[in-house]
Amino acid sequence: MTRVHQDQRSFRSLLAAMSRPGIPQRLPDADTFPFGSLGLVLSCLLDSATSICLWPGLDKELENWVAGLNARRASNLPADFVLARAADWDWSALDDLPQGSEEAPENSATLLCWALRGPGQDYVLQGPGINGQLTTWLPLAPSFLMAWERNHARYPQGVDVILLLPDACIGLPRSTQIGLP
Repeated sequence: MTRVHQDQRSFRSLLAAMSRPGIPQRLPDADTFPFGSLGLVLSCLLDSATSICLWPGLDKELENWVAGLNARRASNLPADFVLARAADWDWSALDDLPQGSEEAPENSATLLCWALRGPGQDYVLQGPGINGQLTTWLPLAPSFLMAWERNHARYPQGVDVILLLPDACIGLPRSTQIGLP
């Protein structure tokens, strides 16, 4: 399978994840791609027209690999995408990411949160793409919830989050309400 085909399959998984919040969407080629699900998603999203900010805590090997994708590297915000490990991410920093504006909410950032392992708990999700409500486990620290409530309150502005698991992705669009069961 060519890289173009892998990118297309990954993009379809991302679209499904963002249209069905909270439901893990398998990334079929994750086990054969550098950095697994993270590599697949970065490969299909980044190009010379996009910018990415790499949050502190990522290893040099990953930074070098990202440099080969030809995305514009933003050493500071604003950036189209922000990449962080879930274990290193301070959820209060969500407020500091580009939020878009009332006229152009699409100018917000997307947080790519690499959640290979770590704390987590059950959350209840409601909103577009969810029939009623969905209770699901998310690999997120307890500090996530307060930051998400502020993020959701800014809708249609705000940040979208894509959680990257070893072989899947979970979309959390800013339109999704998230609470505890």
